[in-house]
Amino acid sequence: METVNEIRREIHIEASPEEVWAVVGDTEGYRTWNPFITAVQGNLRKGGSLSVTARFVRGVPALKFQAEVVRLEPERELSWRVSFAGGMLCALHSFTLCEQPPGGVLFIHCEQFTGIFGSLALHVVRRWFCGRYDGMNKALQACVIARKRTGS
Repeated sequence: METVNEIRREIHIEASPEEVWAVVGDTEGYRTWNPFITAVQGNLRKGGSLSVTARFVRGVPALKFQAEVVRLEPERELSWRVSFAGGMLCALHSFTLCEQPPGGVLFIHCEQFTGIFGSLALHVVRRWFCGRYDGMNKALQACVIARKRTGS
């Protein structure tokens, strides 16, 4: 359930957590399938520093920013935190995989905004980000299913 200070988008993927994580956890491969987060470079471990490149609007140069990995549980969750303007705006971006009976994974893509400008930022970007997150989620689903079919 989406809260006041977050954007939350979900998609069901007919695959195991291992199969979904093989794509989500392979940040080097984002450039091949991800229309939103086109690059993630750095140390993918808790406390690690990442350089993230995101394309927020088609036709506009991508934005590159630094993030810190705050949660990493293979086959379950990847979260990173970004701080802007000395912490006046912080964003916690997370991917959560929930195994679903009788099969498949519920992929939850969430962004929580905090700081003095958190509510304002969320109000400004909510509709725009929802579309980008949905696009990324669908691309992830297609990539996982294609890999499953080809056995790669």
